[in-house]
Amino acid sequence: MFSKYTDLKSTRGLMEAVSFYLVYTIFLVGLSTFLVHILGLLGVVGTVGTVFAGGMVHMVIGLIFILLLGSLVISEKGLSKDFLSIVLILIGLGLGYELSIFLGMVPVAILTMVKKG
Repeated sequence: MFSKYTDLKSTRGLMEAVSFYLVYTIFLVGLSTFLVHILGLLGVVGTVGTVFAGGMVHMVIGLIFILLLGSLVISEKGLSKDFLSIVLILIGLGLGYELSIFLGMVPVAILTMVKKG
């Protein structure tokens, strides 16, 4: 069922890229919430009651996720020598830091639409 989402080599169309974006964004929200809760229990992070209270920690986890997922897409497709692909990841990190992690995932979804190198 999820094999088409975990196959990072395939070139996606527009609707497949949108579904890739939705699946990985929902996964990121769940992963981030789980990690912040565990870090709060361990005492690494201060008292975090809701997602909005721990915004900075969620942002750091989201930026790491964007960097890792984008790097996996680049390496699986063989685009490590393509300058535009690397710039797309940097744009995603900038959007994630300045505006929203949800907007930072858009360049990664666009990167899945690029043909293999």
